Amino acid sequence: MNRPHRYRVIQSRKTNYSVPIVLKRGETVTIGEEYKEKNTRKGWIWCETSEKKCWVPYQIIEKQDERHGKLKEEYIATELNVDKDDSIEAEKELNGWVWGRNVNKNEYGWVPLEILEKEDR
Repeated sequence: MNRPHRYRVIQSRKTNYSVPIVLKRGETVTIGEEYKEKNTRKGWIWCETSEKKCWVPYQIIEKQDERHGKLKEEYIATELNVDKDDSIEAEKELNGWVWGRNVNKNEYGWVPLEILEKEDR
């Protein structure tokens, strides 16, 4: 069995989104623009439901037409608050971000790869 990659946080980061959005598998979304400002969100698409709005990785959207899609899997938009030298156990890497567990705080969420460094094991 493969062990997850482990990363060390090299720069502290606080999220701008205190209330994470959860989208369910099969949920229909209205598809907006692809993120274009920074490489950290390349491959992320702005999506909306009647109640929610957030960036979603394009890989988990099954397009129905040009403006609508369904989610192929559940998506949790939690971004972790991390401190320098925290350890992140990665479960998934997508579009410049890691979904994983902050080992120091036992919290799960997304962290940008640009502030992480692979740990030697």
